[in-house]
Amino acid sequence: DQGVDEYSKQHLLGAKTLGLFSSIVIVVNNIAGPGMLVLPRVYAEAGWVMPTVVLLLICVFSALASLFLVDTMARVPGNASFERRIEFVNIFEEFWGGKGKQIAQVFFIMNMMAQICSSIVSNAQVMDNFIVFLSPSSSVYALQVWPTIHWLSWTPPEDVLKLAQAASQRGGEMSIHQAANCHLKNVVPFQLEDGVVEDRILISSGYVLLAVTLIPMSLMNLDENILIQKISFYMLLFLSLEFLAQFYMQGLDTYEIPAFGDNYAHVWGSIVFNYAFLGIIPSWVNEKRPDVSVRFTVWFSTLASTVLYALVGVMGASAYARTQGNFLSTLSNVCSPRITRISAFLFAFGMIGLGIPFAAIVTRYNLLVGRLAGPRMSTFWSIYAPWLVSWAFYTGGLFNEIIAWSGDLAIGPINFVLPLLV
Repeated sequence: DQGVDEYSKQHLLGAKTLGLFSSIVIVVNNIAGPGMLVLPRVYAEAGWVMPTVVLLLICVFSALASLFLVDTMARVPGNASFERRIEFVNIFEEFWGGKGKQIAQVFFIMNMMAQICSSIVSNAQVMDNFIVFLSPSSSVYALQVWPTIHWLSWTPPEDVLKLAQAASQRGGEMSIHQAANCHLKNVVPFQLEDGVVEDRILISSGYVLLAVTLIPMSLMNLDENILIQKISFYMLLFLSLEFLAQFYMQGLDTYEIPAFGDNYAHVWGSIVFNYAFLGIIPSWVNEKRPDVSVRFTVWFSTLASTVLYALVGVMGASAYARTQGNFLSTLSNVCSPRITRISAFLFAFGMIGLGIPFAAIVTRYNLLVGRLAGPRMSTFWSIYAPWLVSWAFYTGGLFNEIIAWSGDLAIGPINFVLPLLV
């Protein structure tokens, strides 16, 4: 604990200042992450029964596992009232020793890196749409690094631009029929004509712009980051309502979701990914005020998020005949109404984007307190390393695979297996 005290004095760790509302903000923001963006496609492919059942089961299991983890924290000697600084990996060190700590560290780092990288990728894709939004007739650029190295540029198809310009001149938006047909075209930056995106690797201008904006925020502490998290929470509430309204106006009969679909490959992994928040629970408990109820915070946050997930999945799948893996790519492209595009940009940056610094901060805490790395290396691995590798997963197909496979391999064990074994 002497090292922890020293890090606290150096302001590398935060203090116990988080109230009830701040606590709900933190937990909800970490539940409602990039995995939310694939739910419309999951519902479209698997039907509405299986995803909904799995959502409810994982909601209950994740809440119970969170409470069990907090109870385990309290059983650490000298930490009955959370007096000590105990991060996720320290729990396993206390009860399993050095080997247990190493196992927990491996799964924890995989879990957090998957969340950070998927958030970076989904935001970069929308950021490229934002660049097009600012100047529709201009191009957005990228450096392709595989299979060949050369510069790429992308501009919306000419017929789509003419359609959008005609609607703008009339002082309105595309009709529902026009928008539906428009979404079937090549309107996602750097997507090939046949809709295939996963056969090349690139670094886009949106990716670089996002890195320059978010990396400085990742250098804060948790209590210093709470204002940003509250802004993100308010944006989640407002923009989710706007998206649901857009789904309704687009027409909930565009695609009829079957009760049972024909592709269940991504149901479990994608939904588990949406509840990958147990890793942040100890960091939150360490900095919450003593009067904040853990039980109320966890149950309220998980149930509210599950209702939102189900609505986004069902209504999003019903409103569009062709659903992108990253659903914000659909909402932010030139075919969507202006207000919806603006909302998608705000959601990508304000909700998911601002979650990147938070996840980086929690990862840094665990590397420091778990004595896996010193101040400099913990900063490098938690903040800079994800940006150095995430560009390789920019393409939509790889984005879906990150979410599905990390849900199966890392997030499932760390959220629903390890906490129950301590």
